[in-house]
Amino acid sequence: MYRLGIPRVTPGLPSELLVRRPNVRKAEAKLAGADANVAAARAAFFPAIQLTAQGGLQNLALATLFGPGAAFYTVASTLTQPIFEGGTSLGQLDLQKGTREELLQNYRKAVISAFTDVEKA
Repeated sequence: MYRLGIPRVTPGLPSELLVRRPNVRKAEAKLAGADANVAAARAAFFPAIQLTAQGGLQNLALATLFGPGAAFYTVASTLTQPIFEGGTSLGQLDLQKGTREELLQNYRKAVISAFTDVEKA
């Protein structure tokens, strides 16, 4: 009969090994997504600038279509500023900050759970 040997866990293993656990990775990814959502909510306070450009050729006669007078260009820009939203932007920012705080606590819980599992094993 072959006996399986249980590998000894030597003290001093780096805690970076715990980052490989799926529950810690999942919690970390969700936290990173929440940080991006907070950044997007902050960006909603700033004005939005849109630039568009268009170019082409237009002429009634096909023979002179590629002449210098057949070209046209259009450039346009718009600037919009969120002014009267009734506190929607502030509410969204507070919501995203709260979600990030909740996910931060979940991440801490996952890390502590990982350390506890390693200690019990």
